Amino acid sequence: MAAGTDIARCGIAIYGLSPGRQVDLAAGMRPALSLTSRLGRVHQGRAGDGVGYGHTYVCESEEWFGLIPLGYADGYRRALSNKSWVCIAGRRCPVRGNVSMDQMVAGGLGEACRTGDLVGIAGPLSGGPGFEELAELWGSIPYEMVTGLSGRVPRYYVADGRVVATLIEGRLETV
Repeated sequence: MAAGTDIARCGIAIYGLSPGRQVDLAAGMRPALSLTSRLGRVHQGRAGDGVGYGHTYVCESEEWFGLIPLGYADGYRRALSNKSWVCIAGRRCPVRGNVSMDQMVAGGLGEACRTGDLVGIAGPLSGGPGFEELAELWGSIPYEMVTGLSGRVPRYYVADGRVVATLIEGRLETV
């Protein structure tokens, strides 16, 4: 708060995120933004199979993979290739191979995972990593991660545990 005023700039705290390690959030604040998707495909890879452009990940043995329809055009940074993870069915699943424009691949899925299963990409919903963790893996700050989310990503606004509005393809609707 500026001296002599009653005005404060919320900044990234509006999402319940700290602007950096050196700044603590006010007591009681918690993350309010989550990024989720659904598995577009589940398949089993064999030893020697390469994943993604350039095959920057090669299977050492059989492994279950999930295709996630979210990529760098949506704001999920390519620099997170082979570094980050997502949460699927309560399981921490590493991102395998290069993040592509419209998709990425997670490995280490259980064979019980199915197309359509929820994927926690970031934030508290579904157990994904925090935006702070992803920004650190990327070598940036949470601001850049959050402001980089593209308009292609549908927004669902929640109050008291229910969706009250959506913003999809530029169209805002109350529910």
